[in-house]
Amino acid sequence: MNNFNRSIINFQQEDTKYKLWRLHDEGYHYLRGYSIPIKDNHLFWILGFWAKDYESNEFNISQAFIALELIFGASSNFIDDWKGTFSFPLLMLANNQSESTYYLLKIYDHRGSLSFSFYRLIMGEIDEQETMFMKEPEEVGFSQEKMKKIMVYLYGYLQGIYQVANKSIIEPFLKKIPSELILYGYEDGEFFEKEFSSESEYQEAIVEFETKYQEQIQSQKLKKLQQSLENIMGKS
Repeated sequence: MNNFNRSIINFQQEDTKYKLWRLHDEGYHYLRGYSIPIKDNHLFWILGFWAKDYESNEFNISQAFIALELIFGASSNFIDDWKGTFSFPLLMLANNQSESTYYLLKIYDHRGSLSFSFYRLIMGEIDEQETMFMKEPEEVGFSQEKMKKIMVYLYGYLQGIYQVANKSIIEPFLKKIPSELILYGYEDGEFFEKEFSSESEYQEAIVEFETKYQEQIQSQKLKKLQQSLENIMGKS
């Protein structure tokens, strides 16, 4: 919906100040080669905050996607399009009185749930194998508790952005999660999310939506192509 705009988020928790920047795909992949993946406990998230709001329909994946686009611009193109539809790679600085530490944070959807992945950025030489295997948060100077608090803060931040967003600028869209037979998007001025019980019903719903909004979908594709060309020419 938006062009890439590298928006910044600042917040503080206890004695630590955090700053988040949106990364270009190539910047993220370069820094990923110097970072260690951190284990997290997604059960608290999937069975807690996300499940509560999902069941009550207070905040779903389509609304989270729009909020992320409003803040950070268009999603990364590097996604697992069988299990998800978007990915927003970020650089995070954690700054307190004793040290400043950099992390990578990726916000994405996985099988219909909003997900967060953290990586500790190593400012120096690093063995390639270290970038492939997860470590406990405490092994890299972090903690599960801090990760939880960051995720909860950002979740609330996304909800706030969505609530104050000008819904009139949102164009109809459809996103597909084939692994779960889930469709979500925006249609007739309403956000929706649907899970289907059969492949045939899933495909019929896709055809119905794409037929209804054929002109808008073609216009969106042309805009995306134009933005890609502008990004390429801007780098040359």
